[in-house]
Amino acid sequence: MIKKLILAVLVFSSVTAQYCAAIELIPGGQSIGIVLETNGVLVTGFYAPSNEISPSERAGIKIGDRISSVNGKKIQTVEELNTLISKVQSEETISLEVIRDKSTFTKQVKLVKNEHGQSQLGFFAKHEIYGVGTLTYIDPETLRFGALGHVVSEQHTRQPVEMKSGHIKAADIRDIQKSRAGSPGGKIAYLNDKTSMLGEIKKNASTGIFGELFQREISGEGAKAMKTAQKHEVNKGKAEILTVLKGQDIEAFQIEILETDATLPSGEKGMKIRLADPGLIDKTGGIIQGMSGSPIIQNEQLIGAVSHVLIHQPNEGYALYIEDMLKEQAS
Repeated sequence: MIKKLILAVLVFSSVTAQYCAAIELIPGGQSIGIVLETNGVLVTGFYAPSNEISPSERAGIKIGDRISSVNGKKIQTVEELNTLISKVQSEETISLEVIRDKSTFTKQVKLVKNEHGQSQLGFFAKHEIYGVGTLTYIDPETLRFGALGHVVSEQHTRQPVEMKSGHIKAADIRDIQKSRAGSPGGKIAYLNDKTSMLGEIKKNASTGIFGELFQREISGEGAKAMKTAQKHEVNKGKAEILTVLKGQDIEAFQIEILETDATLPSGEKGMKIRLADPGLIDKTGGIIQGMSGSPIIQNEQLIGAVSHVLIHQPNEGYALYIEDMLKEQAS
């Protein structure tokens, strides 16, 4: 099965010593497919059979809640949820275990029938989140990676995904939807379900996704590590990003760093950047979704990653410092 995706797609107490100083990492730039499995079946919206209010909404369930059991039986997938509901008599009251934020509680929901006589809870749900982003770096010694530059959120709930597990896959970029003021574009990618997983995602955090590759081959032949820069070493002016606009070919494009102490939408301190490559602007219209995580290089050092676009001025956006991504991974 082929999946066509367009990314619609966001305090550490102690830090491993090696990440407090410059280390050597392999810059990324590869487009990757991101698959996260939620911790519980995620409620993404409601519908009302027979033109009434949703029975689950009436019972106090909210968008963003995660359902972990039905009548005491644990579930992990939407299919498991549907199977259990199909075995319950219509208009019977069932018990749902609900996870909301860090709390777990039970809600009693009275099922209703649809026009086919089937039992209905009245909500839409999913247990997997798909997206496309860019790999930022690989540690050649440990094969640990960082990517994306912002947390993965579910597009309907707008909330960070509480993941149970996750992995990354190779993505093939087939087309570009251009950005324009008020409407950020995106990379259109194809993922093949039969494609092998490249690595495991272990953390979904405000500065990106982090995990470990299964093998080094993703970095390509001849990929060389370079030193990382600390914040005070980054200067305003010229730099470049690595990203993919077609297929799996990584290209370098010129950008300009406008500010080195900008406040990002996520609240972190980072860089404000502007695209400076006419060829890139012509192809993308500005920073596009799926470009998040593209590594930024200045003075032959890896300094950070693209993280956000300015919606009404898509030629500009924000970037994280590599130092902050590494601290998050090590925490």
